[in-house]
Amino acid sequence: MDNVKTSNKDSAKIKIVGIGGAGNNAIRNIIKKGINVLPSSSELPMFFTKARYEVDVEYIAINTDAQQLYMLKEECDEILKDQGKELKIITIGKDNKDTGFRKGQGAGGDPERGRKAAEDSLDEIKEALKDADMVFLTAGLGGGTGTGATPVIAKALKEMGILTVAVLITPFLFEGERILKAREALADIQGYVDSFMVISNEKLKNIARKDLTFLDVMKMADNVLYRAIKGIVEVISYPGYINLDFADVESVLRDGGYALIGLGASTGENRIKDALEKAVQNKLLTLNNIKGAERILVNICGGPDIRMEEVTYVGEHIKSLTNRDDAVVYLGVTVDPKATGKVEVTIIATNFSQTFTIEDIMDIPKNQDLTAVKSPFFGFSSSSSSEELLPGDEGLFGLLLEEE
Repeated sequence: MDNVKTSNKDSAKIKIVGIGGAGNNAIRNIIKKGINVLPSSSELPMFFTKARYEVDVEYIAINTDAQQLYMLKEECDEILKDQGKELKIITIGKDNKDTGFRKGQGAGGDPERGRKAAEDSLDEIKEALKDADMVFLTAGLGGGTGTGATPVIAKALKEMGILTVAVLITPFLFEGERILKAREALADIQGYVDSFMVISNEKLKNIARKDLTFLDVMKMADNVLYRAIKGIVEVISYPGYINLDFADVESVLRDGGYALIGLGASTGENRIKDALEKAVQNKLLTLNNIKGAERILVNICGGPDIRMEEVTYVGEHIKSLTNRDDAVVYLGVTVDPKATGKVEVTIIATNFSQTFTIEDIMDIPKNQDLTAVKSPFFGFSSSSSSEELLPGDEGLFGLLLEEE
């Protein structure tokens, strides 16, 4: 922990950047659903009327497809205008006769074009990000723009010293060639960002109910991504009786490597135990266990009825779940006047002692020959198996399939 750099500022500027088609869709979903940096002061106890950290969130969409960007901006600016904000868009790339690339017309699924486009527009990208304290990079890997441009942007942010977290979506196994591209890109990205989370479409497919449509699974992927970013931002910005701030989050995420974010909510007599179990066993992310994590950030949010024994339960159990004597736990407690009867637990875990391969992280079965996967229907055969649903999963699916 000696090499962890922390911020002493009393405010934080966070920029959420969507790269390529899937990243742009993620930005749209995040803006539609909204991230609350602070409850209204009228809902808070008197001494919470000013947050310890003021958080400013900005949204940026980057793509080689200009038409998609302009349509996205028009839609998102209508939502953001009440906040006095607007979506910044950056069309990347320059006309290139040798490669046939034309600015604004997309990368054609070619990661090399996406990479070159980001390099051609790197000065503009860096200018848009230079004043950030923290940047989230969101992208789908396996196509052209997101796959090629994200490593370039991540490298630039590392050189600028900006805390960077990547939240990435990887393809289904039946997309054999796209999986290979995604694997190569992820290997590059993890060398540049401080921490990264992976949402595997294959994982979602395997745990989803069989009656869910393809669009349902895509919505779930976007909403897992949204809740991961929302969870981190709101942990920083919400005032608490036991407060967590930007420096705490930075201590966990800086040079953290693979990151697990767990979200659990429950009601009833055993609500804190149930919420904690759901948070530490997040079935929607790969490698869904905090065992081996050195740095853990835990935030408990409940109503005015949250009990001391519930806070104590989390504090006493969370470290033991890491199976590490040297684990460092940052614990926060937030009270929401509207949450009577309910508790939520958010966990961020990083710096795992074990080494994860790219295949582990992307949920690729061992000895899977991706080059042999040709059929677009691979994985949807009648023999494909889903993991058995556990208690609470139906509620989780309902949460991730909810409309704005």
